[in-house]
Amino acid sequence: LLTRNDGSAGGVQDIDSSLFIDGLTNSTQDQIFTTYRNFTGQQMMFVMAILTQILLFPFLLLPLPTHPLSILHHLPIPLAPHLGPRISGAPIIFSRPAFFESIQFLLTHPTAFKPLIAFACLGGLGQLFIFETIQHFGSLTLVMVTVTRKLFTMLLSVIVFEHVLNKGQWIGVAVVFLGIAVEAGIKRMDVMKRARRDPK
Repeated sequence: LLTRNDGSAGGVQDIDSSLFIDGLTNSTQDQIFTTYRNFTGQQMMFVMAILTQILLFPFLLLPLPTHPLSILHHLPIPLAPHLGPRISGAPIIFSRPAFFESIQFLLTHPTAFKPLIAFACLGGLGQLFIFETIQHFGSLTLVMVTVTRKLFTMLLSVIVFEHVLNKGQWIGVAVVFLGIAVEAGIKRMDVMKRARRDPK
C-alpha cells in the first residue's frame, strides 16, 4: 500500500492521508473503549468489518460508470456546460460489476488464490494486533507504532527497489525519527520518575 510500481519514491502522500484518517478514527475508538469497558478489541474489529461490508458490498454488485464525471453532463445542473468538451461529450459507459470481474480473474488465474489467502490472513492478524493495542494502550501508542512501521516500510522500499527521495522527503523522514525518539525519551523519563517516587 505504501509503495508504487512507477519507479518513484511512492508512499509519502499515502502516509499523509493514512495518518489523517488514523487521527479521525483512533480517537473515536479510544472514546468507545473508555465509555464501554467490556467492549473488546475483537468486538470492535468484528463490528467495523461488518459495517465495511454492508457499505461496500452494494458497490461490488452494481455496474459503475467508467468515467463518473460523464454523468454530470446528463443532469440538469449549471455545472455541466463547464466540464469541458472531453467530459461533457462523453457518453455514460458502465463497466461490469467489480464482484464478477474479481471472480473471473480468480477463475482465469488460479495461482492467485494462495497469495490472496495469505494476504487476507496476515492482514487479519495485523488488524487483531491493531485493535488490541488500541484497547490496552490507547490510540497514541498505536499511532507511534503505525508511524514507525510505515516509516520503516518506506525506507525498505527505498533500499530494496532503489527509489530516490528528494531533500524534502529526507527531512520528513528525519522529523519522524526525531519525533519518535523524543516521545520514547519522554516516556522513559516518566517511567524513571514513577520508579523513584514509588519504590517497591
